[in-house]
Amino acid sequence: MLLSNILQAQLQVGEIMKNDNIKSIQLFKNNIQTALPIYNLGTNDLLYLHFDDFNDRYTDYYYTIELRNMDWSPIEQDNLFYINGTYFNLIDNYTFSTQSDKTYIHYETTFPNSEIMPTKSGNYLVKVYKGTDTADLVFSKRFYVVKKKTEIEASLKTPFSQSQFLTHQKINIRVNANAINQIQPSNLKLLVVQNNRFFDAISPPFQFFSNNIFDYDAERNLTFPGTTYFRILDLQTFRIRSSLIQNINLNNNQYNITLYPDFIDFGSGFDQLNVYDLNGNFYINTYDYDNYNVDGIYGYVHFYLNPKNISDINYKDIYIEGSVLVNEHANVMKLYYDPILKLYTRTLYLKQGLYNFNYFTTNKGEFESLNYEVNRIDTENDYYIFVYYKNFIDQYD
Repeated sequence: MLLSNILQAQLQVGEIMKNDNIKSIQLFKNNIQTALPIYNLGTNDLLYLHFDDFNDRYTDYYYTIELRNMDWSPIEQDNLFYINGTYFNLIDNYTFSTQSDKTYIHYETTFPNSEIMPTKSGNYLVKVYKGTDTADLVFSKRFYVVKKKTEIEASLKTPFSQSQFLTHQKINIRVNANAINQIQPSNLKLLVVQNNRFFDAISPPFQFFSNNIFDYDAERNLTFPGTTYFRILDLQTFRIRSSLIQNINLNNNQYNITLYPDFIDFGSGFDQLNVYDLNGNFYINTYDYDNYNVDGIYGYVHFYLNPKNISDINYKDIYIEGSVLVNEHANVMKLYYDPILKLYTRTLYLKQGLYNFNYFTTNKGEFESLNYEVNRIDTENDYYIFVYYKNFIDQYD
């Protein structure tokens, strides 16, 4: 059972991408592109699924939903346990692109609907298949079904630690679970996520429990790196250059967008803060045409990174961080060192829109150990708080 609250503080687990022809996958709530896909059980909320297919022929794509545990492992229950309706549903709303030299087909659908409706709260995947063969999975995306049974209070504090009070953000959380009868404290779990980045989410133990009130305020358990502001890549038009773009070339009806090299001094940070700070998110839009879903143009975007000193990163793997990259295989996020240019580089095929991104390194290939350029206490971040409860008769979280 999932119960949720969101605190605005001014590759992801479970998601799969198996088809390189599929681009710009989006799943969001109530037609707001940057909204987390959360369906409140029993309401009129709608989740919107969009994607582009560069196959030049229409394909019968079917989708279904699948209930998962808190850790995104499968549950041991038949789909009739959590679905009211038909297991496979055809995505029959599709439109051929109108402006792009490389033709794509834009597919979209909304759910829940009369054909498929989740009946249990929890973590879910929406899975898209080619046809109705479960062996032919195209991609999956996470979403959440919430049943409100708790009240959550959360606040940001300055860490007490002298080594962190200028670089980190501490969250104090109180969960009121009075609506849950005969609660067992060990059966309630908390998950806190910064900027929709689930691979380093924190699931802390409670510090105090009394009268169905859970307090989470231990210094060591809920302190996050402040991170730095996301870079803002404005690709809403290819007719003029936005701030990060060095040049835009059109050759053989194909756009190539070259970004200025990022000269990073690890530890200095990035200060581009304005209304377009989406905390790593993105949205599709074009100023050039009327319908961004089918009129939006794609271009090859060339990223270049030049650390001030190679020794600063000790030749670790460097990745681009941003929600759009979750649509891709993990290695697509990785930058590669070009010994001729003496730069790290990566080229991505992106649709017109607005994108947030940053860079991070990993230790021994593990995403859990992030080393940002700088951490600042005043960085605006989004924090998502999820509460899970599993009693002794429940067979899922």
